[in-house]
Amino acid sequence: MKVWIWFIVALSTAEFGAPPALSSPVDADRPTSVPQQLVIENDTELEGLLARTAFARVSDHFQSMGFPIPSASYPRIAFQDRIMIDGTTIDHACGVFDPSTDTIYMIHYDSLQFQTYSSLGIEACEELYFTILVHELAHYANSQVSPGLIITIDELIAAAVQLSLMDAELRNRILGSTDVKRFQNVREIRIMEYRNDPDNFVLASYFLSIEKPEMFLRFLMQANPPLRDPFFIN
Repeated sequence: MKVWIWFIVALSTAEFGAPPALSSPVDADRPTSVPQQLVIENDTELEGLLARTAFARVSDHFQSMGFPIPSASYPRIAFQDRIMIDGTTIDHACGVFDPSTDTIYMIHYDSLQFQTYSSLGIEACEELYFTILVHELAHYANSQVSPGLIITIDELIAAAVQLSLMDAELRNRILGSTDVKRFQNVREIRIMEYRNDPDNFVLASYFLSIEKPEMFLRFLMQANPPLRDPFFIN
């Protein structure tokens, strides 16, 4: 079983501009609208609202990049007191995407685990919770429009989408208070960079997506030369 574990990043549609004329790896005629059904389980009123909003925004964002999520897709979000997948408890993440079942597992907003969590200098709040949902839903979208992405690129794209859909004022505050070590070339995009300094990986991924949008889209298309990552983790 593979699961993608959350950290943060994103891509601003306004800053991104019109995408180049590229094709999705998934060949299919798709409608302009995205009528997918989102299945939500065990949610509170707040969690359900944030989940539906995040799904709509992620769907629109991938549509704007030229990669609409197939209409016959049914992602599931299951809210839990503790994240548990196939009998295994996961205590080190607030959100996890399981591609084998198209399910996102989220810790409850009011849980002690989330309320004592922070990332990128953000303390527990609705906006941080929303960005976790966005990140995991971006993993789901990746699995639909570009199946087979390696973990490093899957994380890069999900992080970029997450940060781009973050509240602009909050994002600018984070970027203005952090010295980001940006990726100078593709050789620096490594899973160990993600593991050793996830905050910087997230922010560097965001900058790559807005400074090199054609390269970013080619990663989503799986059209760039494959990464040579000696620390790649399955």
